[in-house]
Amino acid sequence: MRRAKWIPLGLLGALLLAARAGVAADVTEYDLASAVKMAMASHPRVAGAEAAVRQGAGGVREARAAAMPRLGATLGYSYLQDPPQFQVAPLGTMVFGERDNTTAALSLQYPLYTSGRLGAVRRQAESGLDALLAQRDRVAQQAGLRAAERYFDALKSGSMIGVMEAQVQALEAQQAAVTKMLDAGVVTKIDLLRTNAALASAREGLARARSNQAVGIAALAEAMGLPADTPLRLSGKFDEPDLPSRLDEAAAEALRRRPEFREVQAGLAAADASVQAARSALRPRVNAFVQSDFDRPTYMPRTGTFSAGVVLTHSLFDGSAGAARVQQARAEAERIEAARAELENGVRLDVTQHFLEAQSAGERIAAAQAAVAAAEESHRLATIGYRNQVTPLTDVLQAQADLTRARSDLLLAEFDRRVAQARLRTAMGR
Repeated sequence: MRRAKWIPLGLLGALLLAARAGVAADVTEYDLASAVKMAMASHPRVAGAEAAVRQGAGGVREARAAAMPRLGATLGYSYLQDPPQFQVAPLGTMVFGERDNTTAALSLQYPLYTSGRLGAVRRQAESGLDALLAQRDRVAQQAGLRAAERYFDALKSGSMIGVMEAQVQALEAQQAAVTKMLDAGVVTKIDLLRTNAALASAREGLARARSNQAVGIAALAEAMGLPADTPLRLSGKFDEPDLPSRLDEAAAEALRRRPEFREVQAGLAAADASVQAARSALRPRVNAFVQSDFDRPTYMPRTGTFSAGVVLTHSLFDGSAGAARVQQARAEAERIEAARAELENGVRLDVTQHFLEAQSAGERIAAAQAAVAAAEESHRLATIGYRNQVTPLTDVLQAQADLTRARSDLLLAEFDRRVAQARLRTAMGR
């Protein structure tokens, strides 16, 4: 019986995904980089984070506008039931206006001094925007990682089809050989029945692998921000990632690049600005105004059409509400500082876990390759022994099952390593 040829797993996965997707020739082909790029640009979670950034940018513009002059216009009309009047005993009723009155004025207001409140509010908004930008980067990285995981899952599913097809082909050849030997009276019918049972089980596994492939393609489409029923064709191309060879180097890079640290730093800056804003509420504020009245009610005294002034506002007593706000802002800053220490420990653990997973998967690949070589030789010898009637059929079937399991283990180790490397890249902030 001729042995099935063992195609390299990565190439086999790519070929199967292209050949069996059943999609039109004009369907876009994706390699790993393009799939990740699509996810980081198009996934709804990223779009939501982008919207939050735009909202934060609007808040910054609003905070900056608070320090600018405010120009307003007033137009009005009023009708009085009776003309404005008052009684003077010797003179009788004195009328000093009309029933119909109109108002038209322009006013300009400008904050001369706010005890630092406007600057603090502006810095608070700018820090909030920085935090939202960091959150957007984190969401985009997570979307890219999820797409990479789904991409490798889809390739793995395609490669698993190749493993199961190789098993089915080998058992079909074994079935044909047993049938001939049965016709020649060399073996009993039980050998054929056992081979048929093994072949049926292998075909069931092949059907399951094909179903997993279809699910994997749908999951990848969803991770890329596309409808789950979008037909995809995968090239199976991906570059070998350039990763540090030492754990301490990976951890140091993560502490420099992870967007969560930028988010925490922005939170600290916002908390500091919040303290300044709370303190400013306890201090005086000075505003200036200029107003020009083009038309005034008839009952108003004649004071001219132009007015200007300065207003001083200061809270003399607020029941310690201002001091309480300062205390709350300081406590928030302390909370964020504590969260930063916790984040640093969590990032180190995250990097350590994925670094060791990638390292372990590499070791598993070497062991699985040796296991595949041994299983192939065992299957070859068992097949020859059965043909020469020195090895029972059960040994042949067991050798075939062992070979399929060894190939599956090698495939899993290879793709586990790819996924671990992708997770390590994300854990490092890339």
